[in-house]
Amino acid sequence: RNDGSTTLTLASAPLSASGTGYAGAATFQGGALTAPFTFTGTVSEGSRIAGSFTGGGLSGTFSLDYMPTLNQRSASLAAIQGNYSVVVPSGSAITGTLQVSANGSFTYQVSNGCSATGTLAVAAASGNTYSWSANRAGCTNGDGAFNGLAYMDGASILVMSGASATAPWAFASQK
Repeated sequence: RNDGSTTLTLASAPLSASGTGYAGAATFQGGALTAPFTFTGTVSEGSRIAGSFTGGGLSGTFSLDYMPTLNQRSASLAAIQGNYSVVVPSGSAITGTLQVSANGSFTYQVSNGCSATGTLAVAAASGNTYSWSANRAGCTNGDGAFNGLAYMDGASILVMSGASATAPWAFASQK
């Protein structure tokens, strides 16, 4: 997240992080929509991040493997420019579009009335990473200012994930 509510510390190989978890359509223990979370683990550069988490009445382990095919791609506004169809769960009646202009401005519209306008920018030119910010309206799980990160999965799928102060937002779209 880019809103200052999450901290991440990498010192050599140990990892420790804390932040706020968002329940989305569910709730955490006691009916809470948000809960503090902590993460601990190890970082093996160019290989894996693994560890454990606790928060919101939950605990568990995680392992994130480095994927050179995603991370060793260059990022550019030209690579993401275009018209996309929003990928929805199988069987869903919702349809949507994402249009990204040459300057990184974008519009998002889905058939349930949720829409957004925003801007994408290159965050790491050699790391396939983009930052974004948007204002969302008409959405059942929260409106307002959102920001996050994005990456290209192959040449035609744009994956965006982020949050507002009160709600998460993530989606994929395909050219």
